[in-house]
Amino acid sequence: MSNYTTRQNRGIEDTLTPNVASSTFDLSHGRKTTFNAGQLVPVMFKEVLPGDTFEVDTTALIRSTSLIAPTMDAAEVSVNYFFVPNRIVWEN
Repeated sequence: MSNYTTRQNRGIEDTLTPNVASSTFDLSHGRKTTFNAGQLVPVMFKEVLPGDTFEVDTTALIRSTSLIAPTMDAAEVSVNYFFVPNRIVWEN
């Protein structure tokens, strides 16, 4: 069985593309931190390359300080992921 597949290149010529499975890595980690309510807190930083794909599953356990009276309501927490190109972060 061949490790290459033939792909039609818009009628110009046939090209061979490697038929290789993608590598997978376990990037799971834990983060224990403290922060004030209402802050934007980075909890993950991964350098990526073009074509990289991620499947992210976030689980959070949130504890608050003891109050005079208990809070009888649900806490709303939003977890957002952003991509920031290196050219924006670098000064030069």
